Amino acid sequence: MIDSMNRLREVMASAVAETFEEMFFLEVLQVEFPEAPGPEPEVLKTSLLINDPFPGEMCLEAPRSSVADMARMLFNTDEEEIPEQTLLDLLAELLNTIAGRVMNRVIPPETSFRLGLPETRTEGFLGTEDEILECRFKVDDAIFSLAAGGEVFLSCLNPEGMPSQ
Repeated sequence: MIDSMNRLREVMASAVAETFEEMFFLEVLQVEFPEAPGPEPEVLKTSLLINDPFPGEMCLEAPRSSVADMARMLFNTDEEEIPEQTLLDLLAELLNTIAGRVMNRVIPPETSFRLGLPETRTEGFLGTEDEILECRFKVDDAIFSLAAGGEVFLSCLNPEGMPSQ
């Protein structure tokens, strides 16, 4: 079980790193226990449901200021204030891309999957009773968090459910 959890962590880390590096040319480092931060940053959260081939949920949390910096890079703008909806849309697109990459690695190649639409969150998961695997990443001195829960998590612990990489 520990090997399967480590493998899922690797899959999640790879999906996050590829997404951030390709979209923003930002280096991503997985961290176990982030350094003691200064004041708590304002955090944006989004989640999406995994509908097929099994139910689950993924959640992405990021400091608002970091998402704003990425929006400035992506849209090549110097505007100080980026509209809140733009930031939420960017975070949702990041999660959608990351979730697609994770799913492509945890289900057999011939299996299709269906993701729900990302939703803005004010809290963590939708109150799932299932076990949750959370990974934290350092991106430009900010801490991002990606979590997976539900049967998507449980299925990844089954070595037959994960294709070779």
